[in-house]
Amino acid sequence: MKGSSVVTILLLKAFIGEVCQAINVTVTPSPFLVAQEGENVTLTCLVSQRRRSASLPVVKWTFLPEHSSSDEELLIARVNMRKARFYGNYTKSFPWPKLKLTVVKQGKIFDLLIMNISAQDRGLYICRVQEFRKHQNRWKASSNSTAATELRGKCFFGCGTMGQWLETDTGGVGSRQVKVVVFAAVEPEPGTTAD
Repeated sequence: MKGSSVVTILLLKAFIGEVCQAINVTVTPSPFLVAQEGENVTLTCLVSQRRRSASLPVVKWTFLPEHSSSDEELLIARVNMRKARFYGNYTKSFPWPKLKLTVVKQGKIFDLLIMNISAQDRGLYICRVQEFRKHQNRWKASSNSTAATELRGKCFFGCGTMGQWLETDTGGVGSRQVKVVVFAAVEPEPGTTAD
């Protein structure tokens, strides 16, 4: 009986030790960020409680657009074990610098700057961290963790879901005729604020 109790205690201690030493990743601001078009925003991926101090993290920022028809994440950027930064096809699709990855503190803090926010930038930004450790002269994945935040747009007058219109009229501005539509109500989209 004593032998099985010792084995149980050792297994429990090993399991708890593994869980307590798991890599922890958080993204701020979280769970969401509301931004106005034209603003620049910075998302921070913080890696804490790494499992092994000798391990090296690989960090990937991915993006899932707000109204995407698939669940396929788009690669924004990644930092490999040798600290090299690589930008994915999503980032390279812009004709000007739109996204910038900065390693604030190696192995711990990774900032993603999104410049000149537009409606196409709304969606889920995901930071994935995978730890690699050297085992018998080969690098092997030892643990991983993921955190995310959602970028939402700030809603101004006229955005949201429109109710049925009350009346339609035509008015003149100089020599031009303009169609005027009066709506009954404007309801903000979920997760946005109406200013």
